[in-house]
Amino acid sequence: MDLAIDTTEARAAEPLPDAPADVGMGTAAALGVLSSGASLVFSIIRSKVTALVLGPAGIGKVAEVLQIVSMANLPSTMMTGPALVSGVAEAARRGDHVEVERIARTATTVAVGASLLGGVIAVIAGYWLLPAPWGRSAWPFTILAAAAAMFTACAAISQQILTAHARLTRLTILRLLITTSAVALLCAGTVLLGVTGQFIALALAAAIAVPIAAVALRRELGFVAWPTRAVHAPFIRRALAIGATGFVAGGAQQGMLFTIRWTLEAHGGPQANGQFQAAFAIGATYFGIVLDGIGTYVLPRYAAAQTPAELAREMDAAARFVFRMAPPAIFAAIAMRALLVRALYSHRFDAANDLVGLTMVADMARSIAWVQASPLLYRNRIRAFLITEAFAAVIVAGGTVILVPIYGLDGVGYAYVAMYTSYAILTAIVVAKSCDVPFSARRLAATLALTASAYVVLRLTALHEAVRWVVLAGVLVVWYRNGVLGSVWSKISSKLTTLRALRRKPPASSPQ
Repeated sequence: MDLAIDTTEARAAEPLPDAPADVGMGTAAALGVLSSGASLVFSIIRSKVTALVLGPAGIGKVAEVLQIVSMANLPSTMMTGPALVSGVAEAARRGDHVEVERIARTATTVAVGASLLGGVIAVIAGYWLLPAPWGRSAWPFTILAAAAAMFTACAAISQQILTAHARLTRLTILRLLITTSAVALLCAGTVLLGVTGQFIALALAAAIAVPIAAVALRRELGFVAWPTRAVHAPFIRRALAIGATGFVAGGAQQGMLFTIRWTLEAHGGPQANGQFQAAFAIGATYFGIVLDGIGTYVLPRYAAAQTPAELAREMDAAARFVFRMAPPAIFAAIAMRALLVRALYSHRFDAANDLVGLTMVADMARSIAWVQASPLLYRNRIRAFLITEAFAAVIVAGGTVILVPIYGLDGVGYAYVAMYTSYAILTAIVVAKSCDVPFSARRLAATLALTASAYVVLRLTALHEAVRWVVLAGVLVVWYRNGVLGSVWSKISSKLTTLRALRRKPPASSPQ
């Protein structure tokens, strides 16, 4: 692709459209709950259909193809991750609309090019790396998955720009539209054509998301992130600096997942991989309800913090909110894990029940590790971030290789618990040293205590079914006493009332 590097000075900055009032963390979390809660409902429908039609082996095969594509598309993530959010957030803070637009179009251009190259690599790698004998004939699936990855990257750029501008209401509506269309297509494709239909639907749903996201961005900020020949050189350098970190970290994570799936394939075949994929998907879905909305609020503020003291305040606020929200949500999820597996999949996935519970235990430490590790990436502490990510990947991969032959599928869960507990300790130390923020022994002690409590809840709920209802009752009492139930409901009701009022507002009459 012929790219002309634009190194000229930016034109006179134009003001951004009027920004909404600052959005509080509670509102951001409420919108995240609304978006992620709807996604959870849609995921139940999608997962149920996929489980009934494809079964554990089919889900395992789909996951293996998608992982090959994810590994080959790691370079494109440099353009859609923290570099984009932090670059746009800083330009928006200065009111420089011209630079925001140039960054967005540059990100789209490079992401498309990297995705096309990644697709070619994925087809070649898939031929050799996917398990025989079906892997040799899986190249059409790999092509469709690569196309889906490219379209997804383009749609993600618009969403990240809205995140950097704190346009969270528009972002929530956009995500709901994209999720709804994707689930409808995936269910229809899977029922009609099985595995083939699922990959066709993946590509089609991702393609549809691009114009939806483009329209949302244009209505909110007045431009579309088209590809451009004249890319913005400062953003390219920034993306390579920050994105190289994400690239290596993403490579470590994909290597970790590849090791897990390779180990499970060796000890249980595609069935074991399908069980792991089910557990992994459940964890990603419910965990997003807690952190998705908070992330849209916190991460741009991490990037824009001017001093270590300001960054420390943002981290403390995020940690307090996570401690308020995460433990009850995780305890409730542990208590209901068997029902979640049945609801999302079927009785053929019951073997994943204990694995799901162990990953949820790990999520307690994971939530605070997220608070502590994110500043490393969004503050461009490259070496420190790479150390923590490589450490985590080695712990999980090594633990899986050692523990799966001993404990079977549950060995992956024990490896996750060991990794995230160690990761919480390491990130607490590294972020204090790297970002000059105070080391919080109290935060770390609370994290370890709550992680141990989560493991106790897991074991107690395994003893008798009645225990889970006791846990759920306790969770509701805690949420009621700390005001979470009332706060979330009032935030959601307020937003819904505002949206209804806007729909009912009569058009302005024309002047006589």
